[in-house]
Amino acid sequence: VSAGLTFLRNLCHDVSPMDLARLTIAFEVKEYEVGETLVMEGKPAAEMFVIQSGTAFMIETIDGLESVMATLSPGDMFGADTLFGHKSLWLWRVRCSQAVVALRLSRPNLDRAMETVKRRRRLALNDSLKVLLET
Repeated sequence: VSAGLTFLRNLCHDVSPMDLARLTIAFEVKEYEVGETLVMEGKPAAEMFVIQSGTAFMIETIDGLESVMATLSPGDMFGADTLFGHKSLWLWRVRCSQAVVALRLSRPNLDRAMETVKRRRRLALNDSLKVLLET
């Protein structure tokens, strides 16, 4: 969770620690078996993953040959650039070399969590204004 929180903290500079903690509900815990694929090259991309346990290979296919670009281990994350439309398709495949537990953050979940934080802020501001106006 700490890598996910670090990502959110960098994304949301003006968010309070309490609201940042609320944003963690946007992450889903996903479990994958050895050999299972987390993302497929060429498929739509709009999600981020943080490896919590296990390892996975980031694999690129060039001219029909597979090449391991990186080994992902606990604390590693990938896909953050897909959350904001910088990449719309996965450029590589990620396959588990061990059983993996990962946090997954999709764009729709991030949007919903951010809207919840904004709504809470508006309510708090409205309450503060009400107190000021009543005095």
